[in-house]
Amino acid sequence: MRNRLLFALAAAALICGVAFGMAIPASAQTSNDPSPPMVTDFANYPLGLGIIPATCTSQGPDAVVGERFSVDGGPEVTDLRFLNLQAPAQAVTMLWDSFAPGCENVGVALSIKSSGAVVFDPTINQYGLRTAYCGPEAGAIPCAAPHELTLVLAPATGDPGVPCYQVDASLGPSLAIVGPSGSFYGILNGKFNMLISAWNGGINPCGTPVPPPTTIPSTTTTTTEPPPVTTTSIGPIIVSTSSPAQSSTTTTAPTTTTCPPGFSAASGSCVSVAGISATIPRTGPAAARTTGMAGVTLILAGGALLTAAGIVGRRVRRL
Repeated sequence: MRNRLLFALAAAALICGVAFGMAIPASAQTSNDPSPPMVTDFANYPLGLGIIPATCTSQGPDAVVGERFSVDGGPEVTDLRFLNLQAPAQAVTMLWDSFAPGCENVGVALSIKSSGAVVFDPTINQYGLRTAYCGPEAGAIPCAAPHELTLVLAPATGDPGVPCYQVDASLGPSLAIVGPSGSFYGILNGKFNMLISAWNGGINPCGTPVPPPTTIPSTTTTTTEPPPVTTTSIGPIIVSTSSPAQSSTTTTAPTTTTCPPGFSAASGSCVSVAGISATIPRTGPAAARTTGMAGVTLILAGGALLTAAGIVGRRVRRL
């Protein structure tokens, strides 16, 4: 009796497993699955990226056959605009029967982007958040019958706090930016209509959409190198001379030499002599410069002798 019961339970489990496996098509993909990177080569999008084979001459919705959409398992419609994808909607699903002749190797994406308007506005940028994709790329789930994609609508960790967004069904991998800083799925890209269907909505005020952390705008930083400094040592005298910095303008503003404590400004240079500030002229007879150097040297020597004498005197008194 016990063996019969175990056999019946095992058979029931097997039947349920088979039924469950048949209910989930092998080509189904959700936005939780790995997808290829979003397109950022906007200059070559779409025909320059090789995502549309030369055999595919059908554009937009004509490239797929029997497309339909539903939200959270509800009734199916033929256009995303017929659905309400606002909260509390959790996920939207796209199904289609086949591809138009010659377009069998085209990928299909279902994506969501943050937006700054509840309607499509081509003058503002919309930033990609998540995508579900099937296609011929290495590592991607092939677009095999029965064709199905499911996109998660509920906000994920890291999503910008913008209450307006756009959902797109498109040919090929999804765009990272739709708008003036990126490109367009539809005829606005001027080359090939990639748009199958789209939905825009949200709650005003939408605010300004913020790029996700993975989207980093390119910036150019210009740095100015400091002018070289030449240090010359003449005995106890140290002279630091700063060469004038290169300027991109044709006019030169007057400069003021600022010296640290213990230094004195002299013709654009800072001069220090053993703690005594002095000025060394850059012009005049060589004899005058030599006399000045000799005088400074005598002063320093005298100071050193006085210091030494003081030290010796203290030692004698201690004895």
